[in-house]
Amino acid sequence: EIFNNDYDEHLVFEVMNEPRLKGHIHEWGFSTFCKDCRDSMNVVKEFNQACLDTIRKSGGNNAKRLVVVPSLCASPFNALNPLFQLPKDSAKDALALSVHMYSPYDFAMGVPGGEVFTTEHKKSLENDLKELNQEYVLKGIPVIIGEMGATNKDNLTERGKWFAYFVQNARKYGMATCVWDNGSSFPSKTESERYGYYNRTEKKWFFPLLMDIALKATGVDLQNLEADSYLDSNIDIEFQPQNKAQEIVYDMGFGWNLGNTLDATHWQELQNAGLSTETGWGQPKTTKEMIQGLKALGIKTIRIPISWHNHIEN
Repeated sequence: EIFNNDYDEHLVFEVMNEPRLKGHIHEWGFSTFCKDCRDSMNVVKEFNQACLDTIRKSGGNNAKRLVVVPSLCASPFNALNPLFQLPKDSAKDALALSVHMYSPYDFAMGVPGGEVFTTEHKKSLENDLKELNQEYVLKGIPVIIGEMGATNKDNLTERGKWFAYFVQNARKYGMATCVWDNGSSFPSKTESERYGYYNRTEKKWFFPLLMDIALKATGVDLQNLEADSYLDSNIDIEFQPQNKAQEIVYDMGFGWNLGNTLDATHWQELQNAGLSTETGWGQPKTTKEMIQGLKALGIKTIRIPISWHNHIEN
C-alpha cells in the first residue's frame, strides 16, 4: 500500500486532468454561444463536486486534505469564466484551483511562433496571472499551475528569460508552478511540445540553466551565478498566505510534472505492442531512484497525472 487516507498534507489530490471536448472545434477553448461548451462546463462542475464529496467521505485525513480542481481544459480563461464555479467543500480552506499555462502561446508553444520573449509577451503573461490572483488568490483560494513550459526552439537565453519572469511573477501571488516534461529535449522550429527537461536515465537536467532559474525564483539555494542574472530583484516579493491551503501551495514552490507517461494518449498502440503505457514518448519507467534524482536536484513537488478513462470498460 503506497498511500492510505491518513497520509499527511504532502499528498495532494487533483480530481481531473484537462477535462475537455476531445476532437471538438472548441476542444481547447470556449464559446458562450456553443451549447456543447456550456454543457461541458456544467459537467466539469458536477464532476468536481462528485469527486470532492467522494474524497471527503473516504475518511482519515482525506476529510481535510488539500484537493485541487480544474475548470474546462484546465484553462485559466475558463477558470475566469463566470459560468465556472468551484465546488462546495465540507472542509475549510482545503481547496485549490488547477490551471495549465503555456503562456503566451506564441512564445511558449506556437511554431514557428516567436523565439524572442518580448515586452508584449511579458505584459500578456503578467495580466493572466494578475487576473487569477484577483479572482482566486485574494479570495483565499490558492492556484497551482500544474503544467507550464516553453518549447525548445533553440532559444535557450530567451527561454531563460521566460522561466524567470513566469515563475517569479507566479511566486509573487503565492502560486506553485510545475514544469510539464515529456522528455522531448531536441529543438525544433516546426514541431511544438519540445518539453524535455529531466534526463530520467542519467538523473540530470538537459538544461540546468532553465531549471536553476526556476528553482532559485522560488527560493532554492543553488550555486549558479548565471541563473541569478536572469532574476529580477524587484519581483521578489514575499507572499503572505491567508490560510493553510495557501501555505501548502506556496511551500510547493517550483515542481516537476511527470508528463502524462502514466496517461499516454496512444495507450492502445502501446498495449497492442506489449508495452506499458508508462513508457509513452520513449521514457523509462518511473522508479524510486528517478524520483530521488529529482529531489537531489532541488525538486520537492511532483505532479503525477493518471487517468483511467481509457480503461473504464475493463
